[in-house]
Amino acid sequence: MLLCLAVAPRGQARGLPQPEAHWSAAERALAAEVQQAVQSRELNERLQRQQRHAQLQAITCRGEVRVVAALPRSEALASCVDLRFSAWCPGNVTPIRGQLTTWGGAEPGCSGAGAAITAPTCPIQDLRLVADAAQACR
Repeated sequence: MLLCLAVAPRGQARGLPQPEAHWSAAERALAAEVQQAVQSRELNERLQRQQRHAQLQAITCRGEVRVVAALPRSEALASCVDLRFSAWCPGNVTPIRGQLTTWGGAEPGCSGAGAAITAPTCPIQDLRLVADAAQACR
């Protein structure tokens, strides 16, 4: 005689209520805390990825030097991001620091996007631009 059993996913039995319905308030609070921690970790990973993939560029718009950034087309901006950056002239030890506030990952240009920086001591095409940190907009 062959016996065949249907197996439900772990913690679930067919036709019975989900275990969460029987959790105590403390268990529900712990589950919510764990879920929040997972979401926070996922957001941090996404922000780090966006920081690594940000393509920074210095441009001159209406007489001022601005730093703009774009993301590769394969990398979608998942949330509003504040992107801090440093601009270095060759041979200088002190960077020019700035921040792209509410960066949307759009194509760079003079459309008002970007962050104005103090005029560097080198030509803008020689600037070394580094994305220092990305954080969710506040």
